[in-house]
Amino acid sequence: MSKPNFARLRAYLAGLEGDPATLTFETIEEIVGGELPDGARADEGWWSNEPGKIMSRHAEGWLDAGYVVVDVDLDRGVARFEED
Repeated sequence: MSKPNFARLRAYLAGLEGDPATLTFETIEEIVGGELPDGARADEGWWSNEPGKIMSRHAEGWLDAGYVVVDVDLDRGVARFEED
């Protein structure tokens, strides 16, 4: 797979029109067209919504769509997004 394009995640979430989504990491990789970094699978902080932290492109993907990550389960490999 190539480098993930998190603008695709933004477009996907924006298309949900406010509906929540629980996505597996594999589904997210399909959406963004690339593999998630190791940190996404090992560190809940990677999924942070906090604007005070250095905002990376992946977080901008869901925040720009008006969504936040409300839960992440690293063991199951799923993230739940809800409208902010």
